[in-house]
Amino acid sequence: MIYYRIYLRHQITEGEIMHEIQNGVHDIPNDIYHGSAGLSRSGLMEFKKSPYHYWHRYLNPERKPSFTTPAMKLGELVHALVLEPEQFEERYAVKPIPVEVPKCGLLKDLGREEFDIQKAAREEAQLMNEEIMNRFIFESLDKEMVSIDLYNEAKMYADAVLKDSVAQALFTGVQVEKSIYYTHKGTGLQCKVRPDAWVGGVVTDLKTCKDASFDAFQRAAVGSGYFIQAAMIKQGLESIGIEMQKFIFYCVEKSECVPCTYYELDMDSLERAENEYNNLMQGIAYCMENNRWGSYQPEILTYPEWAKI
Repeated sequence: MIYYRIYLRHQITEGEIMHEIQNGVHDIPNDIYHGSAGLSRSGLMEFKKSPYHYWHRYLNPERKPSFTTPAMKLGELVHALVLEPEQFEERYAVKPIPVEVPKCGLLKDLGREEFDIQKAAREEAQLMNEEIMNRFIFESLDKEMVSIDLYNEAKMYADAVLKDSVAQALFTGVQVEKSIYYTHKGTGLQCKVRPDAWVGGVVTDLKTCKDASFDAFQRAAVGSGYFIQAAMIKQGLESIGIEMQKFIFYCVEKSECVPCTYYELDMDSLERAENEYNNLMQGIAYCMENNRWGSYQPEILTYPEWAKI
């Protein structure tokens, strides 16, 4: 096996710096983590689609910047409110609700006195809104602006988690949002993971779900690479001398009643996921070494069983 060191870079905008971070545990902001070198679950899932998908997203010199989706931003806010509430105000600025500006009728309909009263009330409200926004902009320098609607939705989900006794046990007295960088033993490539919460060998991952029922979450776990994520965290912990004992997915459903539940990962499934992770890493190493990034494989097209009459 040929071992070599290579940094796999995420798309960054002009003026940003790609951080090359040494192996180990680091207490760094989320944006630094995402902008740093190292293979993450996201990269592996792109490669799982096809090597070309990975190349296009991470290595194509003409690639376009990736954007945070509303669902991703909502999940980020829920994580911050649950796991790092003391830092929320330092990182985010919630846009204030403006004062309602009253309407002003026409002079010919109201008469001078009533018109002047309504006009003054309107101007006062506009001035107040201007002062509110100026103060907000000044106080939110270097912070990320968040709409009040998005904040209220995130807070509703976060509150449901924080009120649950199981969540309180899982998210109290734990390491939170620490980034672990390590070298994958089979390929020599650097990988990175960011467990939501862990203490000793117990890891808990907070998930905001469209549907938190068992069947739906099981499908999401396969499709979104949650099993692979757990395998990467297992190896990340091993790199710092910790044996993972349990991996728990704590799920909060994005629905009006906000049900919460949790699922402990089966160890046989974790072993299967680790094999898949290692195979994907070998595939990326091969493509890197040979600069070959194939797309979907051509096959003979047949009627699927489910479509046959």
